[in-house]
Amino acid sequence: MAKIIDIICVFLNRGIPSLYNSMKVYTIKKGDHSPFRLPAFTTSDVCEFEVMFDNSAIYTTKDPVNQYDINKLFGLSDGLNHDYNSARFGWNYIPDTADHQIKIYSYCYINGERIYKKLWNLELNIWYRLTIELNKDTYDFFIDGELFNIEMTNGSRKGGNLKYKLFPYFGGDEVAPHDIKIYFK
Repeated sequence: MAKIIDIICVFLNRGIPSLYNSMKVYTIKKGDHSPFRLPAFTTSDVCEFEVMFDNSAIYTTKDPVNQYDINKLFGLSDGLNHDYNSARFGWNYIPDTADHQIKIYSYCYINGERIYKKLWNLELNIWYRLTIELNKDTYDFFIDGELFNIEMTNGSRKGGNLKYKLFPYFGGDEVAPHDIKIYFK
């Protein structure tokens, strides 16, 4: 069976990973903001994953205004306070769109100021390689190799060498309206 999956993956160059044992599924349970996860400290300035959303990422918030809130996918703190300096990919789903695509954003804190920008639309059930690089004067975001960067508003980074990885978080005001699964490898 694994050989059939590998052949299909080679043919489609997307979809279920050929090394499916290395895949991690983050499930944000109904009524929660995030799955429990211990901090993963790092000194690396790069964070990269292949990510896939399935139909569970389609949601409607109780308050229509909150539909535009940006959920967090993954990223890096830039120092020990991610609400002061960090770079993350964010996402949301806007039900008015006929394409059922996930909107992807850069979502940063630079010296305590939140900055976000829409980058891309992702289709459901397709793997995308997402990369964040923390550089001297920019936070660089890559989606399948295409670069988007966020310039520092006051010059260069001040975060420090010790960082921690940031993982899925749903909402701002509201919690997940149903179980949401996000696939990482």
